[in-house]
Amino acid sequence: MKQTKEQKLLLALDILRKMPSEKIDIVNIFSLGLMASNSNFEETCQYIKEIV
Repeated sequence: MKQTKEQKLLLALDILRKMPSEKIDIVNIFSLGLMASNSNFEETCQYIKEIV
């Protein structure tokens, strides 16, 4: 199932909302936005797991 860039970004933002607030900063949000809009969604998920 191919996801659109919008779906990927929404999923990344949903994951961000569930993170403890001390884990979130502007660089992480910016990076997640860039990666979620990228075609490599697995890379985005891996990055999120590394932050958490």
